[in-house]
Amino acid sequence: MQSISTSRSSPSSLPSPWYAVNLSLLFPGVGHFYGGQIGRGLLWFGLGLSLLLVTIWAFLGVNGNVQVGAGCLGMGIVLWVFSVIDAYSCLSQGSTQTFRSFAAQERQDETVKDLWFSVFLSQLLPGLGHFHARRLVAGAVFLGLTLLWLSAVTLFRSVLLAMGLLWAIACIQLAWQLSFQPAQPAGRTEPVAMTSRVRSDAEGLEGDGSGIKMIVPLQVSPAPAVAQGIVRKGLVLATLILLSRSLMLGSVVLAEQWVEPFAVPSESMVPTLQVGDRILVSKSANYRPERGDIVVFRSHYAIGEGGTVTESEESNFFVKRLVALGGDQVEIVQGQLLVNGQAQVEDYLPEPIRYELAPQWLPLGELFVLGDNRNFSFDSHVWGTLPAEDVVGHAYRISWPPERNQPLF
Repeated sequence: MQSISTSRSSPSSLPSPWYAVNLSLLFPGVGHFYGGQIGRGLLWFGLGLSLLLVTIWAFLGVNGNVQVGAGCLGMGIVLWVFSVIDAYSCLSQGSTQTFRSFAAQERQDETVKDLWFSVFLSQLLPGLGHFHARRLVAGAVFLGLTLLWLSAVTLFRSVLLAMGLLWAIACIQLAWQLSFQPAQPAGRTEPVAMTSRVRSDAEGLEGDGSGIKMIVPLQVSPAPAVAQGIVRKGLVLATLILLSRSLMLGSVVLAEQWVEPFAVPSESMVPTLQVGDRILVSKSANYRPERGDIVVFRSHYAIGEGGTVTESEESNFFVKRLVALGGDQVEIVQGQLLVNGQAQVEDYLPEPIRYELAPQWLPLGELFVLGDNRNFSFDSHVWGTLPAEDVVGHAYRISWPPERNQPLF
C-alpha cells in the first residue's frame, strides 16, 4: 500500500466567513470590519444605526408615528439579513465556499466543516448549535435553560437581562468544545479533516485493478496552537454577544420603566381621548405636574351601588386632566372652572359643566383632576383631591389607532 500526506492551511488561520456572520448578527457592519471591508462596514453600520434611531423615535417620540416605526422596523430586519449575507460573501470571495454552505455543513462528505456555523446556530437559539454538532447533552441543557429563562421572564421582567449571559456562555462553551473535539459527521468517529492520504483500490475501493489511487481525507484533531486561537476568537465573540445582547435587552427593560402604554377604558376624556385609544405615558422621576397635563394615576375609589363612592383594596388606573395644584383654590361657577379666581379657557370640553363646586383650597402635595367629559366623569369633583404620589406619569401621545396618532399637549 502506498500513501502520502498532504498539508492544508488551517481553517482557523484564515478569516472565517461564518465568524463574520456571527459578528454581523450582533449589528450590521461588524462582520465587515473583521473581514477588513472597512468602507463597506461603515455603510452597513450607518444604515443600521439610522434605522434603529428612527424606529425608536417613531414608536416612542412625542411626534412619532407608529406606521413609520413599523415600516422602519421591517426595513431594519431586511437590512440586517442582507448585511449578514454580504459579510459572508466578502470573506468567501475567491474561495470555493458560497452561502449555500448551509447545505454543505450537513453533507457527510464535507471534509472541512466551519465550527463557527454551529456557533451561529447557537446565537439563534442557545443549544441549537450543540445539537448540530451532535453534542446532545449540552444542547439539551442550554435549550432547557433557555425555556426556563423565557418562562421566568413572564413573572420577573428583570430576568430578561440575564439572557445575554446565557447566549454568551452557550457560544463560548461550544467554540471551546469544538476546538479540541470537532463536530463529527453522522456515522463517523474521526475528528475534523486536516490531512489526507492516498488509498488504492486494493484497500476496498472500486476500480479496474490498474492500481489507480485516490485521495481520501483523514480526520485529525487541530493542533493545540490552532485550538487556542479558536478559543481566543470565541472569547472575543462571547464578550461582544454579552455586551450587545445585554444592551439590547436592557434597553427594552429601561424603556418599560420610562414609558408605558395604557388603553383608555371609558368616555370620561371624550373628545380628547376615545375609548380604545392607546396612549403613551412618560414615567420620568423628574416629572413636575403642570396645569393642563393629562395624567394617569392609581386610585382606590370606585362607584358603588346607587352612585355612592366606595374604596376598594385594589387600585385602579384612571386618566384625567390636571386642573389645579397644591396651594391652588379651585371652584366651578355657572359652568366655568376657576383656579385662583381666574376663569380657565378649556376649548376641549364637549359641553358646558352642569354642576357647581364650592371654593376649596388644595393642600400641598394634593392635586385636582377632572375628565374632559366633565358631566360624565368620575373624578375629583366626586371623590376629592388626588395625592401627588399616586400619579403614574404624564400621558404625552396617542399611539394607536394610526388615524388618531397625535401628541397630547
